[in-house]
Amino acid sequence: MASSGHQSPAALGHLHVVDMSDSIAGQYCGRLLADHGATVTLIEPPEGSPIRRAAPLSVDTPGESLMFRHLNAGKRSIAIDLAKTGAQRLRDELMSRADIIILPPGAARKEFAAIGAQTVVVRIDDFAPETSLGHWRGPEIVIQALSGMMHNNGAHGREPLYGYGERSAFAAGLAAYIGALAALYVRPTIGRGQDVLIDRAETAAAMAFPYVMQFLYSGHDRLRSELSITAGQALCRDGWVCIWIYNFRWRALCETLGLAHLISDPRFADPLTRKANWSALFEIIQSVVADRLADEVVDALQQAQVIAAKAPGLTELRDHPHLIARDYWRRAGDERILGPAWRFSRTPRGEIAPPPALDDTRMMRSAAE
Repeated sequence: MASSGHQSPAALGHLHVVDMSDSIAGQYCGRLLADHGATVTLIEPPEGSPIRRAAPLSVDTPGESLMFRHLNAGKRSIAIDLAKTGAQRLRDELMSRADIIILPPGAARKEFAAIGAQTVVVRIDDFAPETSLGHWRGPEIVIQALSGMMHNNGAHGREPLYGYGERSAFAAGLAAYIGALAALYVRPTIGRGQDVLIDRAETAAAMAFPYVMQFLYSGHDRLRSELSITAGQALCRDGWVCIWIYNFRWRALCETLGLAHLISDPRFADPLTRKANWSALFEIIQSVVADRLADEVVDALQQAQVIAAKAPGLTELRDHPHLIARDYWRRAGDERILGPAWRFSRTPRGEIAPPPALDDTRMMRSAAE
């Protein structure tokens, strides 16, 4: 966690990055670099990146993409119309000075003569062109389904369950970020920059439970009924709580919830019989917590050293005492925004610039000309 009062330079403040991506994954990679001080220039077409029109949209500013705002805070924008005279020269100048270039899907280093040998080139594809599935295309739900995640999520007997959000895109952006920094780290040793190629479908499979690999290795198709994590959810008066039930805290759980009679109940005598009657157990737990506050239930269980956690709603997070105590939130102009994904002990975090207006460097370029 960051300490206050230090004056060290930003960890990545010496880096110049050109973000030519038009995807959530690519622009998230650029945002992670900007979070720690890299100068990131987003090159957009004259009509703007397609992410500027991606959902969710603001209710306060109609048409404004909240996704774009999140992914591009801390960057600057240059709109380039390659059909115009001098546009390619401007793009090439930016590329020639870059330490890292994030290319759009399908593009390659060899297509851009301006990319130097020292530059690290990053590209994120849904399915890498070099693989047997390179001709495939798929939105987030297809990527998640192929990863095995949807097969294993959800209740036994129900249809495959889609996880909300662009999980695989953000995971691929993170993988690209790690790969880019690793390539920069070894650049002085090997004397050149490398290409970092990320396959989003493979990244999604790697981030999910290892059941796909298990199936490929042994042929075992894990079913949702094969409970491996002894946890369940119950709905309190104001929200959900998740409770982990381990055998060594079974008595404590029962006594804390006023269910001491379950300790000797043969249906729950040991972990195996408890697992066989899992639904019945959580019906009982549900009945005793339904009229209680979630925080109250969690506090009581944690006092008894039973692992439990509340699932706060999005509106609760803004003033959540844990996030405030951790100094999580960050400023971008007048807005309070999500904090960086991680912090370092000896480099500052500070404010970050709001997301750029389209071609926000135009005035600066005009003055220079």
